[in-house]
Amino acid sequence: MKKLTQHVDYLFRDIPENEQKNAVKQEVLENLEEKTMNLMAHGKAEEDAINKVVLDFGDIDDLL
Repeated sequence: MKKLTQHVDYLFRDIPENEQKNAVKQEVLENLEEKTMNLMAHGKAEEDAINKVVLDFGDIDDLL
């Protein structure tokens, strides 16, 4: 799920490095991966599942 990792890295690119950032990034990534796996378990292709999860997640501004 390299695409998800790259997406999360991109979302957090402008936030200064610190422990809280790393913890939130990890939590976001785990949630996106879990949702992707769930969609795949229900028959979606991996790329389609990743794209849906990324679109559903939205913008980092909501999280901040």
